[in-house]
Amino acid sequence: MMNGLNIYQIKKLFRKIVLAAVLICSLTSLLSAQNVGLVLSGGGAKGAYEVGVWKALTDVGITDRISVISGTSVGALNAGLFVCTPVKEAEKLWRNEVGIDTFLMPDTDTVEALLEVVIKDILSGAARANLRYANEEDNSELLKKVKKTASVVGNSTSNLVKSLGKELLEYSQADKHNEGLFKRDSLEEILDRYITLEKIKASPYKVYATTIRKRMLKRKALANAFLDYDSSHSLLLNEQRSSLIVKQIMLASSALPLVYSSQPISAGLVENGKVIREQFEYIDGGFTEIGGQNTPYKPILRENVDIIVVVYLKSEEELFTMTDHKSEIKEKPVLISKEMLNGKKLIEIIPSKNLGNLLSGTVNFSPDKINALINLGYNDTMKMFLDGQFSDIFM
Repeated sequence: MMNGLNIYQIKKLFRKIVLAAVLICSLTSLLSAQNVGLVLSGGGAKGAYEVGVWKALTDVGITDRISVISGTSVGALNAGLFVCTPVKEAEKLWRNEVGIDTFLMPDTDTVEALLEVVIKDILSGAARANLRYANEEDNSELLKKVKKTASVVGNSTSNLVKSLGKELLEYSQADKHNEGLFKRDSLEEILDRYITLEKIKASPYKVYATTIRKRMLKRKALANAFLDYDSSHSLLLNEQRSSLIVKQIMLASSALPLVYSSQPISAGLVENGKVIREQFEYIDGGFTEIGGQNTPYKPILRENVDIIVVVYLKSEEELFTMTDHKSEIKEKPVLISKEMLNGKKLIEIIPSKNLGNLLSGTVNFSPDKINALINLGYNDTMKMFLDGQFSDIFM
C-alpha cells in the first residue's frame, strides 16, 4: 500500500501517467511538423469510417497541420466536406441524412470483378462478350452473387453474365455519354448545400478529387495491363472557376459505370493550371483495371508535405494477399513504397476489422451500420495515437 493505494490502483495510475506523457510528447512533436497530406479511399457507405478518423484527428489536433487532401468517390465527398464543414456537421450529416436513397455508391471492386473478365477478353484479342468461361475461371464473390440471383429470378446464369458483360464491353469502348441505373438527386442537393467553390477557396486546404476521363478506355486497359498506366485525373478543386464544375467533378469521381450515368464536365475545367476548352465525359476514379486510383495518394506525393496519412476502407487481411503456398504474405501494389515516398513519412490507418462486403458494407447505409463505422474509425485512430504510432512518425 502507498498512501492508501493498492497495487492495482498504482498500476492503473501509472498507465494513465504514461498515456498522458505519450499525448504530451506527440502533441509537442506535432507542433514541430510542417505539412500533412490526407488520402481518403473510395468505398460507398464504408466512407463513414473516414468521418470517425477525421473526428479523432481533430480531437488530437492533427487536422490543424493538414494542408492538402485527396479523395476518390466517397473519399472525394468526404474530402470536400472536410474542407467546407466542421467535423461535427459532417458527422451529423452522415448519421442523420446519408442513406441508400442519397447515393447507392458501390466501391469499384464490385463492378471491377465483372470488368476484369471483360478486359481479359480485350487482352486476348477475342473480345468475346458472352463470358461463358467466367463460370470456370472467375471465383469472385460478385459472380457468386450473380449466380445466386440468377437462380432466384429464374434466369440462366450464362445469359445474365452475358448481358452484364456485353453492357460493360460496350461501355468500355464508347466515349459518349452512358446512362446509369440510378439517379443522384439527393446527393446533388447535399453537394449544393455543403460544398461550394467559395468555401473551398476560403479554406486553408488544397483538395483533389480523382476521376477518369471516359475516352479510349479499351486502350487504357491495355496500357495499364502492360505498362502500369495511370489514366486517373486528380483535379484540384481550388483552381476551378465555378461551383458547377466543382459539383461535376465530385459527381464524376463516383460515377460508377452502369450504376450511374457518366458525368460530363463542362468546358472550362482547369487541370494542372490549364483550361480544358472541350467538354468530356468522366467516370469513377477508382478503377485500377484501367489505371484508376481508389486510394489516390499520387497527387499528395507531388505536394510539399512531410507526412502522408492514408485512410483505407479495407482491413489488413484485404490489403494483403496470400501466395500460392499460402504461407507467405505478399504486398499488393496499392500500398505505398518507401521509394515512392521519397523521404516523406507515412501513417496508414487500416480498419481493425472487415468493414463488410458489397451488401453488408458498401451499400449498407443503415443507421446502425453508419454509426458503427464512425465509431470504429474514431476508436481505431485514437488507439493508434495512444499506442504512440503517431508520435513515432511526427518526431
